[in-house]
Amino acid sequence: MKRKYFILVSVLILTVFLAGCGSSGIVTSVTDEAKIKNVISEYFLATNDQNWEKAKSYCVYGSEEYYDLCFFEDMINTYSQTTENITITIDADIINTDITGRYAITYLYFTILVTVDYNVVSYDNVYAYYYLQKIGNNWKIYLSVVI
Repeated sequence: MKRKYFILVSVLILTVFLAGCGSSGIVTSVTDEAKIKNVISEYFLATNDQNWEKAKSYCVYGSEEYYDLCFFEDMINTYSQTTENITITIDADIINTDITGRYAITYLYFTILVTVDYNVVSYDNVYAYYYLQKIGNNWKIYLSVVI
């Protein structure tokens, strides 16, 4: 009787372990999705802080997004030659993220508020797709398309 009980318990434990192995793909997707959300969040935070090198580190070097950010940096630097009071506030909410292998598309909504002295430029209700590529173990932005 003890032997049958031992075999039954062993089979149940083995079943639990094998079921856990099958979910590893789901865990990876959740982990990748969390990493993508973090990259998008940190990218906008660095841009808000005008920490251009950090913001560029979240982009694929030489990509369209990288050069768009360089253009934006140059524009802000041009304004900063005549004023010291420039603020950037980008607030983004991720709506959906689709991951296919080493590539991902994130659909998001954001608002942009740029203040130069007391002149305000704002864009509300902006929707965009952000395209990311996994390089090594890190996700990086290579393109954004505003729709």
